[in-house]
Amino acid sequence: MEVMCHSNEVSTKNMSSTFETLSDEILMIVFQYMGDMCTILRTFYGLNQHLNDILLKKLPHTIQYLFFELSSSIEINSKLHLYLQFLISNYIKEQYLEIDNQVRSLRRTFQITREKLSEIEMLNIDNELQAEFFNLQTTVPTIQSIKHIQSLVFTSAACIQCDNHEPNQFNFTKALNRFLLCRLNDTNPANDLLIQPLTHMFQALILSNIDVLLDRDYTEIEESSTAWHFLFYSIYQLQYWYYTPPDISINMKCYQAITQLLLFAIQCHKQNRNVNQNWAQESLFNILKMIGENQMIKQNETLIQAVQREILNIIIEENVLTSILSWQDEQNNTFQSIFSKLIQQNQVDIILQLYRELPTVRSYFNQSKHLIRNVNILTGSSTGRQIFKLFFDEEPLQPWLVNRELFFLLLSKKERQFLEKILKLSPDLIHTKDENGNNPLVYICLKVRGCRERIIEYLIRIGCDTQQRNHNGENFFDAIQMKSNQNLLKDVLQNNQNQLLEINSSLVPLLLATKV
Repeated sequence: MEVMCHSNEVSTKNMSSTFETLSDEILMIVFQYMGDMCTILRTFYGLNQHLNDILLKKLPHTIQYLFFELSSSIEINSKLHLYLQFLISNYIKEQYLEIDNQVRSLRRTFQITREKLSEIEMLNIDNELQAEFFNLQTTVPTIQSIKHIQSLVFTSAACIQCDNHEPNQFNFTKALNRFLLCRLNDTNPANDLLIQPLTHMFQALILSNIDVLLDRDYTEIEESSTAWHFLFYSIYQLQYWYYTPPDISINMKCYQAITQLLLFAIQCHKQNRNVNQNWAQESLFNILKMIGENQMIKQNETLIQAVQREILNIIIEENVLTSILSWQDEQNNTFQSIFSKLIQQNQVDIILQLYRELPTVRSYFNQSKHLIRNVNILTGSSTGRQIFKLFFDEEPLQPWLVNRELFFLLLSKKERQFLEKILKLSPDLIHTKDENGNNPLVYICLKVRGCRERIIEYLIRIGCDTQQRNHNGENFFDAIQMKSNQNLLKDVLQNNQNQLLEINSSLVPLLLATKV
């Protein structure tokens, strides 16, 4: 029996080893006879990089399944939902890396070709591209006109000019909205033919001059935004800026194309040295303001959530790479409103990710001028309180969570649960004083109103000094015997009489009075 088991193990290992050494072409044929795409992906994805490459890059219908068949799935259980999100996230990562290599190669070829042009040749080819592009202002793009623009860039190294980014004239962003982004909610298959060619045309224009992404189009009567805003809006708001249909449905071919164009634009931006240094922070805020606003789409939820989260991860990573340690006041104020909104939308994972990965976010919390507002946000809802608890568990612990200002603020708000957490992390705070010399016990008697007896009992139990006096010579017993604290004194004496009498025997008459 043992011999048979050993034989089976060897056979399985040999079969696995043999299977992995098959050529890509044979594996692709084998996969296509092994059932539906979901079964194939669940069985083989993640076993090794070789199989991953075949499944995500070479196997026919994989991308179609991820973006179209998956998006039409009606019932997806939670386990499959998590698996598919993981799979799609990895697909986006693979695409992002592949586009990085693609952009490097295209830029290198473009630069080499352009360096060979004389000034007159360069001027002529640029003018030809400019004329072809501006023809789109009055004509509908055709396959022929799109291919001509691509050829001018990729073959002849023409560069589109964009000296004026203002929205009062036809430009890249206006063309992007008019010809591609407008198709996002158009599910008529007859209108899909130009989606991919248009995407390649816009990629060519971005490659020729990254500044076209700064061209602006109107968002309001006197307001405008760059191409970045409209691309992010399509990905996160799932609709065309200038038209909101009554029943929103998504053209997933267009959504995939916009995703690819955005990834291409980001990689072009990364490889260009003369770019806006604030781009990463501006893009992050742009996305965070949009997250969670559109709750209407359910059919494509698994795919869309994975795409949105992975793009956010890319932008967060770009912010990390900037090495900026803190924001200016304007950015801090913007983030404060974003932070409040994320809590309202129960975006716990995103808040924690920002807190863990971005020095600028941790710096924001460490600044005392934001403390009162932040604590009010965190303690104002169940989601906020959940996040606040998680902040105390983070390593390394941030300074703002164990400082005197937060401690007294929590005392004033009677947040016993968080007081216990902060004192567990920093026991010495039990001996700290406010600006008037009040220790925690005196402070809560003089500066706080309402039910406080449980906090007082807790502070006495862990060793807060009942005899310590403030700048006015008052200690805890003086403060608690004030007229405004009569009910508080009664409650504290009834529950802690032995302990308090042992500390201060002069309380005997007061104790007897409470029993009358």
